[in-house]
Amino acid sequence: MLPILKFFEKLTHTLIISLLLLPVIFSHVVYATSAYRPTKTGFDISYPQCQKEYPAYSAFSVIGVNGGRPFTLNPCFYDQIIWSKSNMAKTSLYLNLSYISPRSSEYALLGPNICSPTDDNCFAYNYGYQAAKFSTNQVQQNNFKPYIWWLDIETMNTWSDQKSLNQQVIQGTIDFLTENGQRIGIYSTNFQWKTIAGEFKPGLPVWAAGAKDLSDAITRCNSKYAFTGGHVMQVQYQQNNFDNNHLCQ
Repeated sequence: MLPILKFFEKLTHTLIISLLLLPVIFSHVVYATSAYRPTKTGFDISYPQCQKEYPAYSAFSVIGVNGGRPFTLNPCFYDQIIWSKSNMAKTSLYLNLSYISPRSSEYALLGPNICSPTDDNCFAYNYGYQAAKFSTNQVQQNNFKPYIWWLDIETMNTWSDQKSLNQQVIQGTIDFLTENGQRIGIYSTNFQWKTIAGEFKPGLPVWAAGAKDLSDAITRCNSKYAFTGGHVMQVQYQQNNFDNNHLCQ
């Protein structure tokens, strides 16, 4: 056989082997790439994580805007926003609410409504409205717009024994954020929501707390935990000393 023909025979043989191996090579490339796709797991952090290590990666983030009570500040808010942006994560905020506190009762006098001295419903509404305004001003100063505002409704904060007054606080907060074009959801548990707000059903998305782990969180993405009358959007659970969150949709 002529040398040139031997060369082409070897070349053809090499090409056939390469083509046969391509599916194997390609399958390994796809597998390696898919292993690094963003997951449905995100984290929430706030003032308790100040000066501590943040999660290494978060598919989405929720950052506390205040210091656990209305009309307070999260001193690490700006730093935590930078952390979230470094992950290129969709970032939401959560706002802790409570009933009127002696420490900040003056805000109930600032409107939007003019209240008669005995109209507790009016004062409660104003208090919630001003709580949202206070935190929104803080966020705007940092030139940031969240994906959604979560209203944190927990029994660890002070609430009225009259659920109707607590409902007014929550409604005032909802109304201010709605007037300013913000998406809104509610963070709580079935028990805490019913204890604080009773049968109030604003129809907003739910961020459900209380799951034991990821498997438990996944099972809570249903109407049984939709205490607002809306749908369950995400579920919180604890893992590795962080608040993890499973995205239901």
